[in-house]
Amino acid sequence: MEQRVAIQFCVKLRYSPSETFAKIQKAYGESSLSRAQVFLCLKAFSEGWEMIEDEAGRGRLSTANSDGNIDKVRALVRSDRLSTVRMIGDELCRCNCSSDYN
Repeated sequence: MEQRVAIQFCVKLRYSPSETFAKIQKAYGESSLSRAQVFLCLKAFSEGWEMIEDEAGRGRLSTANSDGNIDKVRALVRSDRLSTVRMIGDELCRCNCSSDYN
């Protein structure tokens, strides 16, 4: 988030994308955002995006890679090796959705 504030500041000062990326790298070193991430933020801020924090709902659900889901997928694949990804997804949703309401 701190780097996004710095990027937004560079946009307001009308720094070029390359200048902004160089300044971010100099300030944050190895922990700096990638060139692609900096350029995406620059584009968003240049188009009027004002939010610094991540929007809710973006990215992968935190439960997607849980140990429980991994074990369920392994068990489903072992029980029917011809299962498709869609079939496994439907089964996982059915299991997770029904347990949420019990």
